Amino acid sequence: MKRVIGAASIIAAAVLGPSILAAQLPGPPGPPVDPNAQFEAASIKAFDAASSGPSRMMMVPGRLEANGVPLRLLLRQALRVQDYQIIGVPEWVNTERYSVVAKAPDGAAPNASPVMLANLFKDRFKLVTHTETRELPMVGSAGLAFSS
Repeated sequence: MKRVIGAASIIAAAVLGPSILAAQLPGPPGPPVDPNAQFEAASIKAFDAASSGPSRMMMVPGRLEANGVPLRLLLRQALRVQDYQIIGVPEWVNTERYSVVAKAPDGAAPNASPVMLANLFKDRFKLVTHTETRELPMVGSAGLAFSS
């Protein structure tokens, strides 16, 4: 079954009040990465809990292996954001689990994996993203909400 992630919104959130706003998503640390970087080979399959073993995720230079991982977690890795910064995705992104195996091209920079993963989702799931800034309430350690 082919799935499409309609319009996932990625939020660079301002959590400290109106005077501090995040401008854009940070790039991966390390040397510059081609924004069109692709895995050399990749497989994405629906996770079969009965025969596929435990959930796990491993990203090492040159290789990504994820087994039984919700797509939302993979999106967090690909887009380098926190969970609360992903909004507007279909519910199945949170619940359906996938197994992903991907090999980077020889010589790919270690920090290229998130970019290649995002491009894989753009290709296979027709992922579309945009970045915007929003003000969010700041919550203190005692659970008290602060306003500016």
